[in-house]
Amino acid sequence: MRQYRHMSKRRIYDDELHAQFVMFSCYRRRRLLDHARARQVVMGLLATELATHEGICCGFVVMPDHVHAIVISTRKRKPSRSSNTCT
Repeated sequence: MRQYRHMSKRRIYDDELHAQFVMFSCYRRRRLLDHARARQVVMGLLATELATHEGICCGFVVMPDHVHAIVISTRKRKPSRSSNTCT
């Protein structure tokens, strides 16, 4: 696996099971989510990851080049691995 210098080595802790704001964008901010099928694929992947990590999505907004979501993990974990699984 290639390591990129610009990627941080931060660890995310979620002891209190608080809602977390998540934002992810398309490669080079391209407008890849303009099409309904692309949005369906992204939402399907988000739902699959949330189910795998026992999470709940409280709300989301899909923009043409990025997605905002508010998620809650129902299972305590340290450090959080769910925020880095779709890379």
